[in-house]
Amino acid sequence: MKIFSSLLTFALLCIASVYSYTIGLKALVLHTQEDETFQNTIYGLESYGIPFDAFIINNTDHILTGNLSLYDEEGNPKYYLVILISGKLSSETADKTFTSSLSDEQWAYLDAYEQTFNVRRVTFSDTPESITGTSIYDASTWGNTYIQKIVGADNEIANEIYKRAGIKKDAPIATNNNFYHTPVTITNPDIATPVFYFEACEKIKERTVGAIYAKLEDGRERLSFFLPTASWSLDTIVLNHLWIHWGTRSIYNGIRRVTFSPHIDDVFISTNCVSTESSYESGITLGSESFRISKADLDDYLKFKDEILKKMPAGSSFNVDLAINGNGLLPVGDQLQVDGNRYVTLDYVKPMGEGMNNWPVEHYVPNWTDEYLAQDDLFQYFKNKENRSKFFWCSHTFTHENLDNASRSDVDNEIRVNIEMAKKLDLINEEWWSGRSIITPQISGLHSGDALEIFREYGIVSATGDISRADITNNSNPYLPFITTKGSSHVENFPIIPRSPTEIYFYASTPEEDTYIYNYMYHSYFGSDSTWEQILQRESTRALRLIMLLRHEAHQFHQANMRSDDSNEHQSLLQRWVEAVVNEYTKYADWPLVSLKLDDLNQLSIDRYNAEQCHASYKILVKDGYATEILINNPSEHDCVLPITVPDDVVRQSEYKFEQLGNDPLTVWVKVGANEESITLSPPLKWNPAFISSPATSTTTTKATTTAAPQPTTQPATQPTTPPATGDSTVYRHWFDDFFATDWYSCGNVEYECKQLKSDQCYAEVNQCWIKVPWPESGDLCNEMNVICAKIWTYVK
Repeated sequence: MKIFSSLLTFALLCIASVYSYTIGLKALVLHTQEDETFQNTIYGLESYGIPFDAFIINNTDHILTGNLSLYDEEGNPKYYLVILISGKLSSETADKTFTSSLSDEQWAYLDAYEQTFNVRRVTFSDTPESITGTSIYDASTWGNTYIQKIVGADNEIANEIYKRAGIKKDAPIATNNNFYHTPVTITNPDIATPVFYFEACEKIKERTVGAIYAKLEDGRERLSFFLPTASWSLDTIVLNHLWIHWGTRSIYNGIRRVTFSPHIDDVFISTNCVSTESSYESGITLGSESFRISKADLDDYLKFKDEILKKMPAGSSFNVDLAINGNGLLPVGDQLQVDGNRYVTLDYVKPMGEGMNNWPVEHYVPNWTDEYLAQDDLFQYFKNKENRSKFFWCSHTFTHENLDNASRSDVDNEIRVNIEMAKKLDLINEEWWSGRSIITPQISGLHSGDALEIFREYGIVSATGDISRADITNNSNPYLPFITTKGSSHVENFPIIPRSPTEIYFYASTPEEDTYIYNYMYHSYFGSDSTWEQILQRESTRALRLIMLLRHEAHQFHQANMRSDDSNEHQSLLQRWVEAVVNEYTKYADWPLVSLKLDDLNQLSIDRYNAEQCHASYKILVKDGYATEILINNPSEHDCVLPITVPDDVVRQSEYKFEQLGNDPLTVWVKVGANEESITLSPPLKWNPAFISSPATSTTTTKATTTAAPQPTTQPATQPTTPPATGDSTVYRHWFDDFFATDWYSCGNVEYECKQLKSDQCYAEVNQCWIKVPWPESGDLCNEMNVICAKIWTYVK
């Protein structure tokens, strides 16, 4: 066995003589059972869109024969990150003992793979041992369930891990809910560096180590957590971001984007709010008076909007989406009286061509004039473009009729007539209007083929859903839309985008009213009444969990929730909820919060769905110990727009789009067709230190197998004779004298086409720099040129 292991290790280490290889942009997850840690790990990867292969290996029904499959058909390494759900992959054997699910030979094969290609390993519930420079803190007990605060360590490595992840080291996380964990100590600081600590508690009087970075004696790198995780635990969801950014080196085919988009339904119509005069034990009774937001309520909100933005991290934006019902802008006596109730079950699939006719006419034709509509204060208010521009807008149908069993003509009236009202408000074609998406009343009509066909006739290609309803939610992947089928709706391929309901209720306009309804619903669950402060705390924690999972659901509110002027001390329920969530969020992360209008928010989900349907392959080119390029191939028949996130900068190419907000890493959006696309990292990322000492001019490549022979890489015929590597970029500077002599800013700041041409020419020269100049000299020279190009779009002559 030792001979086999030694030979295998020697054979694989021979590959260390190669200077160039590709490695797949995919994670390998090894687990012994589908427990909470495994589920939370998968959620973490899915939240970013990182592809993975998960293999269950144990000593009973999932025994691994042979070695792990670590290479693709061409012999290249498939995985750039290895994740172990438990330290030794220990599992129960047939004779009821516990031992590792991998043999010594299988461990050696995995170890050699990690060492050869400098693949990082992340481990949960790890075993403290000498190889990682750690030991258990209390030899008399393996772990405990005490509540201990988790605090980031103060050292260069921990600081970089937290910084890359965008997580605050003093975030209020702990081993809450009796979370089992194993305090450890570091026995060899040359190997182990603390990443975070378990703070002292009543039972443990001193600070202990909860996670470490380990640089093993053979050069392998590990991030070890001495606790499990769980998808229900906000504390450990937060920790996901530490290992993801460290393990992937912040290179992944996805985007870390936090969306924060409140939706306000029922705008322009009135709401009868709950009466709190009698005990809720007798049921919910609505008051006789109706409430409709006023100009003063909207002005209060706009003041709040400016204030809350100051509390958000750098790069944030905030706006609410007003989902309008145009019927409410008509004089009260002229408003259409259409039955808006639901008379079928939520999952009722309406037969095509059937349904109720609730409108007074089959084809309603409005004949409103601006003078007629100007009788309404809100119509006058929003005819002012400046006021309109401070909100997002979308359709909620004209009268708020439930569409589950509505006839085709009723649906047509609801959609068409509301569009006509949007035209009267001058919303159509404005940048803040969403015409390609809809929020239907009571999230209805999504099982109606007639309704979906009518939507498409008016250019509506997606609708909003509800994550509390399994019938319209993608239950296999919450990051993707629900796609309708013949069985679900009689119409295929209509995307339903998830949205999150809140505990701020549609017939509540004050904290008193909302608390009344909440206690009516949850008194028996909690065993007592809850206060408004408790409700806000629970809501902010619930919303924060979704945010930290990078879920993009909008949050549902209603027009009555914006009441502020005549009550609530000028603080509406919406404002209080938003402020509570933002205050909680900023304790944990410094990622920007981004509000998107409905069209853009839905498109984000649709783009991700389309990207996954592409089944694109991603590889990192590692050359002379540095990751230099990301290579993307698309096997599908359709062009795909794919996001790639990188840790620093890239060589900017005009055909790609670039997105970076606040402290977020840079994301490159690449359109990939039949031809391979590549992104050049600028500067190259140090990947495999063992290779860096190789000659700078070497271009040898090989497959990742022990029998592959090196193959020379053809160099461009026009490449100048390369001087020996000196570390001095000035040796090569004369090659680009024309570049530095060019006035790249001659377009000023107004000529778009001129600047586009200059930008293309400039970055073409930068690309030539990376091709011609060897590393490390290319670092200083090419980056200097890249900075010059980057200023073309912002330079004011």
